[in-house]
Amino acid sequence: RMRFGTKGGLAELWRAAGLADVEDGAIVVTASYESFDDLWESFTLGVGPAGAYAASLAPAAQEALRDEYRRRLGSPAGPFELEARAWYAVGRK
Repeated sequence: RMRFGTKGGLAELWRAAGLADVEDGAIVVTASYESFDDLWESFTLGVGPAGAYAASLAPAAQEALRDEYRRRLGSPAGPFELEARAWYAVGRK
């Protein structure tokens, strides 16, 4: 779990820092993939921190990570979408 990764977590932090009129919410984005291999390819290329980690693994560990990731996504057999959420908070002094 990420720190401040729940609804209201950032707003609570902002209020504790003395900010007023705090508003918070979520920004949600969706990414579409043709297949699991379409998603996995960016990991093998070392894209982003997760990709850099995956690309640094020995082949057997990389394959185990790939299998577990696929399993956790429900073993998609065709096109699918993933949704990501970022929490935000704004306030004023």
